Order: sequence, then C-alpha cells, then structure tokens
Amino acid sequence: MRSLCSYHFAVARAEEISRVPWDLVVVDEAHRLRNVYKPTNKMAKSIREATAHASKLLLTATPLQNSLLELYGLASVIDEHIFGDLPSFRERFVRDSSAVSRNGELKERLKTLCTRTLRKQVLEYIRFTRRVPITQEFVPTPEEDLLYEEVSEYLRREVLLALPSGQRTLMTLVLRKLLASSTFAIAGTLRGLIRRLEGLEPRLESIEEDFEALDEIEEEWEVENGGQLRADPRLLRRVSATTRRVKLCWSP
Repeated sequence: MRSLCSYHFAVARAEEISRVPWDLVVVDEAHRLRNVYKPTNKMAKSIREATAHASKLLLTATPLQNSLLELYGLASVIDEHIFGDLPSFRERFVRDSSAVSRNGELKERLKTLCTRTLRKQVLEYIRFTRRVPITQEFVPTPEEDLLYEEVSEYLRREVLLALPSGQRTLMTLVLRKLLASSTFAIAGTLRGLIRRLEGLEPRLESIEEDFEALDEIEEEWEVENGGQLRADPRLLRRVSATTRRVKLCWSP
C-alpha cells in the first residue's frame, strides 16, 4: 500500500498510521522534525511515535545551522539510541571546546545513518533547470494598504477575543505573514475568525489547524521562562512591514 500525506494529516491520523505495517516511510522536508527533542514540539513527536515501528528515510535540502541539537533531533527520529539521552549529547558535543575532535566523532557516528549528496555529484543524472532570479517592484493598491492598516490596528487591541490568549503573540505574527503575502492568503483566515466570534464555530483553545505553517514559525521563536514567546529580531524585521519587493524565478 502506498500513501502520500501532509505533516498535519499524519498528526491527525497518527493512531491509524501507527497500525500500518509500512515497508518504508519517506519523510520529505525532514528538517521540520529537527526539534523533536523539545517537549513543546507536538507535531514532530507525534510523527516519530506513529512511525517508530517502520524503517524511515529522511530527506531535506535545508542545512542545519542553528544548533547541534537539531542534528540530535533528526538522528533520534531514525535511532533514539545513537547519541544517548539529551543531557549526554549536550555534555559530549555541545559543550566540547574542541571542534575538531567533536566533529570527527559526529561524522563517525553518523556515517552509517546519514549521507550528504551535493548538487554537483548528481549533475550527470539530473538536468537541473537553470533559474534566473529577478526582483520585481510591487506597490500595494490603496485597498491593500487600507486592509493592512485596519488589520494591524485590530491586532494592536488590548483584548482580542478571536485569538487564544496563550498564543496571541504567535498568532499575530502568523496573521501578519499572511497579510504581507496577499489578500487571498488572509481572506479565509479572517472569515474563520469572524465565524468563531459570531458563534457559528466552536471556540477552540488552539486554532493551529487554521495555519499549516504555524509549527514552522513557532520553531523560530524561543520559549522563555513563564511560557512567553520571544522572537528572533531578524524574523520580526522580515514580517513587520508590507511586502513591496517580490523575487521571481524565471526558467528559460
């Protein structure tokens, strides 16, 4: 049996997935599981548990550059015992002052588990399309500017009944990203918030299902003591203003 599904579908059907005797589970964009070691990352933990009985192949073209713990997380999806527990990994690799000895041991342990393939190594097998990036200036219409300002003003209110109080900061960031994308991107979400306020839909403690990218955005935030979310300043700068430049890729 073959099946293709999204991460969110896999989480929603985790129990059913765990009962299927899969020959192989292929996980694309596997870097999304890199924070599986964090107690707050429910999606990654659910997928790892649901596929624990199956052989897995993780694929990603996204480099791991934020922390060695991301490497620990991805490796644990395949083999939970390759590096031992999290405190042991921190002590042996994260706090090791000698990068040479640390990296050497990491490569040795991972050589039976991980293979890195460079683009130049597969050029004789795959004909990649040449992409030419073009930056196109984009000026929002007066209506788009008005929508952006009114939604921004709404999000600045002290009380927002449409958003769970515990997720307000994160959800505000998500809404701003959608708003900076296009009116079509945010339209469905705004309708859902309106229906929730009108009582046509049940009030939920979490509305994560409305935003498929929520877990990715949350990974760019850090949870401080007390459960407060703190954003990377670089992330805030990327989403704080209306998008006015669009990079297009033209394939000749």
